[in-house]
Amino acid sequence: MGIPSQSLYPLPRINQVKSVMGLKRNTRYSRFTVLSDVGEEGLHRLRQARVAVVGVGGLGCVSALQLASLGIGVLRIVDRDIVEISNLQRQHLYTDESVGLPKVEAAQQRLEKQNPDITVEAMALSVTETTAERIVEGMDIIIDGLDRFAPRYALNRACVKQKIPYVFAGALAASGNMTTIVPGETPCLECFLGDVDDEQPTCATVGIYPTILGVIGNLQVHEALRLILGRPLQLANRLLYFNIETLDFHLIPISINKDCPVCGDNTEGKELQTDLDVTVTELCDDQTFLVHARVPEAIDIGRASKILKKHYKIISKSALGIQIQFTDKIQVSVVGEGNILVKGVSSSEEAEAIYHQIIDLLREANH
Repeated sequence: MGIPSQSLYPLPRINQVKSVMGLKRNTRYSRFTVLSDVGEEGLHRLRQARVAVVGVGGLGCVSALQLASLGIGVLRIVDRDIVEISNLQRQHLYTDESVGLPKVEAAQQRLEKQNPDITVEAMALSVTETTAERIVEGMDIIIDGLDRFAPRYALNRACVKQKIPYVFAGALAASGNMTTIVPGETPCLECFLGDVDDEQPTCATVGIYPTILGVIGNLQVHEALRLILGRPLQLANRLLYFNIETLDFHLIPISINKDCPVCGDNTEGKELQTDLDVTVTELCDDQTFLVHARVPEAIDIGRASKILKKHYKIISKSALGIQIQFTDKIQVSVVGEGNILVKGVSSSEEAEAIYHQIIDLLREANH
């Protein structure tokens, strides 16, 4: 199946770029704007664009840093996690001083220093069927930096509903894959990767080469760049598979599934379903679990800090998160809108019990 025709692109919203008069040629972008298919008009398009990187871990750090350097007008970053020391070897937005901070907070600080021309929006949220539409709202392109399929499905559905292009990608060990999803023109994620569960290997169990992240993350940015500049996409209707050990590239044709529950002919009554009020996810770091409510609860970090320090030792506090010493062996971080990270427990049940204990304490203090 061939690459879509030029008539599909550019995106209507991005194509309507206002003329900017009197704009001085900025030497920051001089090596980029000199390209014949970029120029000053291309730079103006970038400054008009609004792109979200959802997940600022291994892939997201690569793509967010590159997008910031390109001069994307608004860069929204979304993540629910905090920085761990095991992240530093491959997640280059962070340093030793970032450990314990919410990832979006540390990433925002780094990206604003990287390019003060841009606006960086930080959202400390878990991606669920409840939050996905809010995350993608107002964006021109969504970049996938996630490592699980449950949040990807929620993101995919929100993108299809709002007709926002979604650059899907994943990487593990030595291999990675990606495609660009344009609602109404290409298969959505569930057309070709539906019903994938998250009971599969992670980077904690099989590892990951940081170099594969660089390849896939930069290819994601290049596809987003082609969308913004109005150029035909290389990965529409094609799934790229790449192995960095063997240097094998494979392009696999994919097509719309008419029976797809998201973008097929009959989607009525086929929404994502969940009976869980609270979701517990085991993260890559050993004995670490992330617990969050299906419906987020806004937490006033300043007020929460005052409450928690009456009961626990505060390890660190920042604008978007608090880290406490729950017991001698267990540390707990409260991040953003009710995400609770529990480190030092061996089971999801124990993590969930601690979550409820912390949340109940915060709720009681508000009454």
